[in-house]
Amino acid sequence: MKALLITQKGGEPAAKKEVKDLLGLVGKVVPEAVEFEFKDYKQLFTLSYLSQSALRIVLLENPEDWLEKGDTFCVRAKDKETEIEYGNKISDEFKVNLKEPDLPLYVHNKTFGIDFTGNLSKRSFRIFTHRQSLKGTTAFILLSEAGFKPGLSLLDPFAKDGTIIFEAAHYLKHQSVRHFDKDEFRFINFKKFKDINFDEFFAELDNKQVKEKKSLIYAVSNELRDISAIKKNAKIADLTNFNISKLDVDWLDTKFKEQEVDLIVTFPPPRLPTKILKEFYHQASFIAKKVVLLTDPDFNYEDKNLKIEKTKLIGVGKAELKLVFLSKN
Repeated sequence: MKALLITQKGGEPAAKKEVKDLLGLVGKVVPEAVEFEFKDYKQLFTLSYLSQSALRIVLLENPEDWLEKGDTFCVRAKDKETEIEYGNKISDEFKVNLKEPDLPLYVHNKTFGIDFTGNLSKRSFRIFTHRQSLKGTTAFILLSEAGFKPGLSLLDPFAKDGTIIFEAAHYLKHQSVRHFDKDEFRFINFKKFKDINFDEFFAELDNKQVKEKKSLIYAVSNELRDISAIKKNAKIADLTNFNISKLDVDWLDTKFKEQEVDLIVTFPPPRLPTKILKEFYHQASFIAKKVVLLTDPDFNYEDKNLKIEKTKLIGVGKAELKLVFLSKN
């Protein structure tokens, strides 16, 4: 059996690594997705519940093998023309129901299959958000590209509503970002799985969470409203494995010692004044071993403290953001 984990443009390596980490399977990178083979549907349930890079998971099986007489279906894609084209491929024996189909279908770059999950980019615990919020999937891809892993200390000095920190905290704890909305998975209502107790299945995955250790994750902002939002969202998500501080970037060296932080991973506010950028670079070069930014595509600032080592573009909706890897100059 085959399936497709759909992700953002540029997020394919992170998604491939996640399929390997969670399922022990080696996937094949295709545009904006990873295709992989599996043996048991429980593997797809697990990936759906624990993935942080996935926008959607599509089961690559013939839809008509899953439809019974009288069943309804619905085809979704990036454009209406594609939906109509692929909808016409389904036998007239089955009717269209756009709101509550028995079998939702999805087309990704001419690959047609069963929409196993629906949209996975939502994080329901993020109630208090920032106007410059990132999607959780984007934040996770950023962390993966930066090389974040257990045992490394992490700082986001422009934390906003804490998206990057929350993705890191969930990852370390092995806690699902969809713990509170798992009943929205499409596959739960598939007739084929009517005898499966999904409450027990997800509870078993929850019981495998890693015990929280002393925090090495730090969220910093100079805005009180950001600090308040992070604390409220953390309470909703039931996360305590990180530290929160109100601090200006020019005071970072008062909180962290030289080279104390393994990774700075952050999404700075757009169009930061050069004065603030310069001070941030000065502070970051002193306290951190590695610095990775997510910025506008035209960002190219470097100075005597930090230089641009490499960049990579990540698709965010119809736009793009740039990953900037900095090293000491």
